[in-house]
Amino acid sequence: MKASSGYVFDIKRFATHDGEGIRTTIFLKGCPLRCAWCQNPEGLHPVLQLLYMETKCMHCGSCAAAAIHGGVSMQDGRIKLVRDAVEDWEGLIDICPTGALRYDASCYDVSDILREVKKDRAFFRYGGGVTLSGGEPLLQADFALEILKACKAEGIHTTIETSLYAPQDTLRQLLPYLDHIYADLKIFDSAVHKAYTGVENAQILDNIRYLLCSEELRDRVIIRTPLIPEMIAEAIKQSGIMDKVGKLQGNAEQLARHVQQGVPTVGEYFDADPAFMREVEEHLGSYLTAQQKNYFDGDSIAAGVDLHDYFDGPDEAAGVDLSAYFVRKDS
Repeated sequence: MKASSGYVFDIKRFATHDGEGIRTTIFLKGCPLRCAWCQNPEGLHPVLQLLYMETKCMHCGSCAAAAIHGGVSMQDGRIKLVRDAVEDWEGLIDICPTGALRYDASCYDVSDILREVKKDRAFFRYGGGVTLSGGEPLLQADFALEILKACKAEGIHTTIETSLYAPQDTLRQLLPYLDHIYADLKIFDSAVHKAYTGVENAQILDNIRYLLCSEELRDRVIIRTPLIPEMIAEAIKQSGIMDKVGKLQGNAEQLARHVQQGVPTVGEYFDADPAFMREVEEHLGSYLTAQQKNYFDGDSIAAGVDLHDYFDGPDEAAGVDLSAYFVRKDS
């Protein structure tokens, strides 16, 4: 595939949680991680996968009649697929009258992407832009680079959401065209990281170290850590991830503000029940004042309450400014 084209499994308009302002998020297909809590499993495989959605199927048999090598057949009134059969799958997809048969992504040229992005340009004047997400956008680095170049040529703000699980040379190629970088450090302990994501994190930590050691780059970077109910919340507690990320550069206090632990936005992705939020509260312990603890309830988190307003000053007991650890949802 040409560098100017690649696989995209979704384009999300009016996105408000993927960077500054109102954004258009491009989801690039393919990811080297296999996170146990993956939100976008359709974005894992780097190549197109054939999907069949039975709930959309009217069982008309058009696809089975057109298949000449046994890729689709009707058995007991139901569709059976043999995905590795040599068929004109695009032709069969076109035949399907309800869209029950389709690929999990589409091939786009950079010009196609830019055309879609420009439809939303009116929203970018107040701080929005384009965010590359996935999957893992660095897995399609050449395509991602061309998209970023095209956006910057149009004066469009750019952001990437990445696991940083990629060669550093690949990352460096994209950096001149990125205004903001959201880097996901799932778990600090490499063995636990592998248990939950399928890969060790040495490459990720090396890339984080490179970004945060650079005076030019560090202010563009936010490190994010997910809090997953009954999965890695305890691992995060035990790892002391904020301090350790800071020590990658040698100055934890200076770099603490680059770490976002995900507490304000956990409700966007999970049903944050009260029991789990009490667990989070216990893990944060003395970092919370009595007033701040009042806002750790499932209903508030699930409703998307912005907790930043309640972390607006130094916690005298802990001796730190908690606002430094959180990023506003509208920033």
